[in-house]
Amino acid sequence: MSAILDYTDRETCIIFGDGAGATLVEGLDEPRGGRIVDLCMHTDGAGESLLWQPAGGSAKPPTVATIEAREHYVKQAGRPVFKHAVTRICQVIREVLQRQELTLSDVDWVVPHQANIRIIEACYRKLEVPAERVVVTVDKWANTTAATIPTTLDLACRDGRVEPGQKVVLATFGAGFTWGSALLQY
Repeated sequence: MSAILDYTDRETCIIFGDGAGATLVEGLDEPRGGRIVDLCMHTDGAGESLLWQPAGGSAKPPTVATIEAREHYVKQAGRPVFKHAVTRICQVIREVLQRQELTLSDVDWVVPHQANIRIIEACYRKLEVPAERVVVTVDKWANTTAATIPTTLDLACRDGRVEPGQKVVLATFGAGFTWGSALLQY
């Protein structure tokens, strides 16, 4: 992320950190523990102008003009993004649980995207989930974008919070806008 942050833009530069994470998912003839129970994803391009990178890729490749205009950096409108993130994360968690005829009281852990602590806190208050059932790492590693959920889940598994048989719900929100949730049986 540090390569695409404009350090003169306080809407973005203080939020992001660098990190990487991956989760290995494999098919098994006989399940031996965890599984993905359900997942759902959504996208709505109407949010493009609120959280985006104006230039880059094949749509608008680098030129002297785009570089001088600082168009290869992440841009965001903080307040509207915050509101959309809270609304969509809560919505998609409820959606994935409703499809499985579950409620949040059936879930052991919530692992949200680690955008910022204010979004995380607003979500667990709105969902009425006790803070102690929400795994938070944004204070350790900042917002590492796509790496936040795999690294946060990994930490919770390694430190013993997440145990075999428990239900874990993951939820994310990102650029464009996109949002999604997955229900895991660990």
